[in-house]
Amino acid sequence: MELKFRKRILLLGCMVMLTGCAVKNVAQDITTPVESPGYTRAQMMMMILSQKQEITKAYTDEIWQKKVTDDGKTYEEVFLDDMRNFFKELKVLNLIAAERGIRLTTEEEAMMGEASNQYYNELKKQKTAFSDISHEEVDEMFKEYALAQKVNETIADSDTDEISEEEARVLKLQRIVVGDKNKAQELETQVNAEGADFFAIAKQNSESKDIDIEVGHEDLCETADKAVCALNDGQVSSIIEDKGKFYIYKCIVGYDKEETAKKKAKMKEKRREDILDSAYQSFVRTRKIDVSGSEWRRISEQVSGDYDGADFFLNYKGAVNREGA
Repeated sequence: MELKFRKRILLLGCMVMLTGCAVKNVAQDITTPVESPGYTRAQMMMMILSQKQEITKAYTDEIWQKKVTDDGKTYEEVFLDDMRNFFKELKVLNLIAAERGIRLTTEEEAMMGEASNQYYNELKKQKTAFSDISHEEVDEMFKEYALAQKVNETIADSDTDEISEEEARVLKLQRIVVGDKNKAQELETQVNAEGADFFAIAKQNSESKDIDIEVGHEDLCETADKAVCALNDGQVSSIIEDKGKFYIYKCIVGYDKEETAKKKAKMKEKRREDILDSAYQSFVRTRKIDVSGSEWRRISEQVSGDYDGADFFLNYKGAVNREGA
C-alpha cells in the first residue's frame, strides 16, 4: 500500500510517495532551532534519482526543463523542492513513530532487509554519484520508509470514525427552479397531474439548466434535504423555498448504492488525511526539521544529470507486493 500522507508532497501528482493530505504551512517561533533530518547525501541522492528515473521513463527527459509555475520555475526545480519536503516529512513520521511506540515487526524488518539487500546488490554493479553508500545506509532508508508507511496507516486507522451509509448517501433527483412563487405553484400542479413528464416540464420552465442532479446531504439546504430524503423513488416534493428561489424535486433514485460507496471511500480518505495532517502539524510546531540550504544545493547539482540504475521505490514495492501475494 502506498504511503498517503500529504495530497501534494511530490512530483506534481505523477508519482505518490508520502502523500495524501495537504499539509499547510505552520507558524513557528523564529528561535526554534532547525534540526537536520540526519540523512547522508548518498541516502538522499539514491531516493531522488530513483524517483527521477521513474518520471523520465514516463514523460521523457524533456519534462525537466518545462516551465510549470507562474513565476517560471521548471519542473525540475519544483521536483527538487518537493523532494526536500519529502525528506523532512519522512523524518517527522519516524520521530512520531518513536513518540507513539510504533515499530516494524520482526517480519516487516526482514522484508525490508530483503528489499535493501536486493537494491544494494543491484547498485554495486553500477557506477553512480552515490556508489560509496554503505549497506547500512541503504537498509536504514528502507526501514524508515516502511515505518513512515506504518505510522500513516496506524494513526489514521485508529482514529478514523466509521462513516455510515446514511452520512454518505447519494440521491439522483430531477428539479425545477423558479424565482416566482405563483409560477412554482402552477408547475407543482402540472408535475403532479396524472401521466405528467417531470423532466419535460422542468426543461421547458426551470431557470436552471441542470435538471438531472446527483446530490448528498451537504448539497441541499436543510429543508430540501429532509424533504427529498423522505421521498420514495418516483415521488415529487412540495415547493421548497430557499434564498428567494422555489424548488420542486422528483426522486429518481433515493439511494444510489454504487455512488454512495464511492463517496463513502472518498469521505473516509479525507477524514484520514485530516487526522494525519493534525498529527504532523502538532509535531512540527515544536520541532523544525530541514535539510540545510548549502547541503541541498550540493545535492541538487549532483542529481542534475541522467540516471539509469537501481530503483529504491521499485524494490520497496516489489517486497511489499511479494509479502501481500
